[in-house]
Amino acid sequence: ELQSRKFNSPGLRNLYLKQTTFDQAAIAFYGDDISTSLEHQPKITTTYVTPSWFTLLGSQFVHGRGFENSEALEAYNPVAIISYDTWLNEYAKSADILSKKITFSGISFKIIGVLNKSFIEPDIYEIGRKTEVWLPWDYHIRNHLKEEMYSFPWFVFVGQLKNNITVMQAEQQISTLVDEHWQENSVGIDFVKGWHVKMQLQSFGQVILGDIKNTLWLLLAGVIGMVVIASGNMMNLFVSRTAQQQQKLAVHAAIGAKKSTLFTMLFAEISLLMVFSIMVAFIIAMLGFEILQHNVAQHIARVSELSLNYVTLFVAIISAVILSLFFTITSIQLVNYHQINKNLQSGGKNIGVQVSQKLRTLLIVSQLAVASALIFVSILLFSNASNAIHQDLGFELNNINSLHIISTSKEIPSIEYGYATMALIKTQLSLHPKIALVSRSLSPLNFSHSRNFLDPLTNENFSPSVQDVDENYFEMIKQTMIEGDNFTKADVKSSAKKIIINDFFAKKLAPSGSAMGKYLTTGNNEQFIVSGVVESILMPGQSSITSRMYMPTHPYGEMLLIKYKTGEHLSRNQVADLINEVDRGYSIFTYNSLEQLKDKRLFRERVTVFTTALLAILTFLLAGIGLYGILSYGTQMRRFELGTRMAIGAKAGDLIKLIIKDNISAILLGVLISVGILSLLIFGFSEQVNHYLTLQLLPVFIVTLAMISILSFLACYLPLRQYINKPVILSLKGSE
Repeated sequence: ELQSRKFNSPGLRNLYLKQTTFDQAAIAFYGDDISTSLEHQPKITTTYVTPSWFTLLGSQFVHGRGFENSEALEAYNPVAIISYDTWLNEYAKSADILSKKITFSGISFKIIGVLNKSFIEPDIYEIGRKTEVWLPWDYHIRNHLKEEMYSFPWFVFVGQLKNNITVMQAEQQISTLVDEHWQENSVGIDFVKGWHVKMQLQSFGQVILGDIKNTLWLLLAGVIGMVVIASGNMMNLFVSRTAQQQQKLAVHAAIGAKKSTLFTMLFAEISLLMVFSIMVAFIIAMLGFEILQHNVAQHIARVSELSLNYVTLFVAIISAVILSLFFTITSIQLVNYHQINKNLQSGGKNIGVQVSQKLRTLLIVSQLAVASALIFVSILLFSNASNAIHQDLGFELNNINSLHIISTSKEIPSIEYGYATMALIKTQLSLHPKIALVSRSLSPLNFSHSRNFLDPLTNENFSPSVQDVDENYFEMIKQTMIEGDNFTKADVKSSAKKIIINDFFAKKLAPSGSAMGKYLTTGNNEQFIVSGVVESILMPGQSSITSRMYMPTHPYGEMLLIKYKTGEHLSRNQVADLINEVDRGYSIFTYNSLEQLKDKRLFRERVTVFTTALLAILTFLLAGIGLYGILSYGTQMRRFELGTRMAIGAKAGDLIKLIIKDNISAILLGVLISVGILSLLIFGFSEQVNHYLTLQLLPVFIVTLAMISILSFLACYLPLRQYINKPVILSLKGSE
């Protein structure tokens, strides 16, 4: 089977034209291009689609219409649809937008529609990518590529299944259709003999959300943990407040207030606090959504859709009511209505409301159980993400920029013209005093395609990642050559059938010897010889090394790497001016430093570091506040006992040991419960957490125990200080 998530152009067209499984279907090609008709010639994100695309997505238009049959396959009708943001930013919401045109590669496309502001483009191809201009399928650059062996990730097929067809039936039908087309067009290619194509369908939800569900589950677990800790703290505060209101409650009881009346009074007070809390929470949430949408929309699916709505308000109100009832019931349970009424009538003595030892122990155990689990998970995730950020990649990227330039002319330049122009541009850049070295190579951090190769001696297939490089590449990024020789200028110019592989791939080709001189063949029966072996490199954020192959860059390759001298740099406009001195038919497509590309790849890890650090700190502080409140209350209840012990000679250390001894069982029980919670998580989600089950768990557990121990000690010691550092007589009198 073809183990690939990519389509080739002929196969996709055949599927689109011949399928009978879907009521509606559309195909799309995601790309980018330079618009020469707009000021500053900006790079525009484009998507080439067939007419049903907008119908399937339920699109609505501010102006104009979507594509129709007159823009179907082979119609070659140069029209365009633009997004609302493009209309706003590039055309200042021009009222006569439907009379304007937009130009790409020398072709002027008449604008026939502007999408509604409310249109939400599904993140099918890439999270955060927003198409600015939609064009008919006929005009995408790969449309005329008839070779079946070339497949790309930029192709997408979407469709709405017929009601009487299941997903499994649809997969079988389209697999047969696509495989038959593949077999017909791969006859005579021995390399792929025996291969078959099997298609799999994915729902929009699966494609859009991807693995974000795991992240959401972790986030939800953290939120629930924080809610439990915060609820414990709030319950402790309300219980303490109820104890302080003993006189007030007694007076109400004395003048005839029933227990239900006391319940209503407490519920009203707590509900008022909850309403105020909801208002503050909504303000914080709105600020949080704004920050997320401006900073992480390119990395997390559907962040741009976050907003407060009726569902949010309903959940907040229900949560507030439930918590208010819970806190009120807990508080009212402390009030022995008949006893305080009786005691008040008999003289007003002994009307104190005390929190039971059982409740205090429960609060301590719950606080520490949740806090220990959250702190452990937070430190573990923080450690893994931090290691990924700081891991040695095996190459240098300081002061290096990746530059992609493209031709903006209507006709694609010939190979000879492209090679000559790129050679002149490389020379022009190399002569600049701020530039140390220029390489016509693909960035080591950019997309590198995989390609299938066969070892003719063993008939074993390999699919290494392929990187197109020139003779300056390895020197520029300081990637060490282990065996053999680097490419020469002549190798690059003649597209020599030589390859350089990493040592990881070399061990696969020759487990017990050298891979130098080995031959590999492609599906087109091209034969390549291994002329060198380099040290393997890691991609940022990845923990494992993969097989990589380096080939001489294409003569017309338009990707360059620029290494600047220390402390030097050129802006995008300065580089564009240098290119225009050679040929005004070329423009900058992308221009980024490798550090920027690395940061983009490590975005998730950086967010994880920030989030887990914040979660651990908040958990530590909230749990500390909660424990302090609980133990402070218990210490206050024992102030006379503590004063008596100090009066007969007990020292500060003795009192600290006493408090710790009285609470150590609850502390240990909380830690043990947290271990149980973590064990259940590991057992229940073994596939998701298997990556984290390493020897690193032991030091993380030790750090967690140390933090919990410090937290527990401070919670025991700090409430005791007020009695240790003051005269004994004050404790005995029960006053300050």
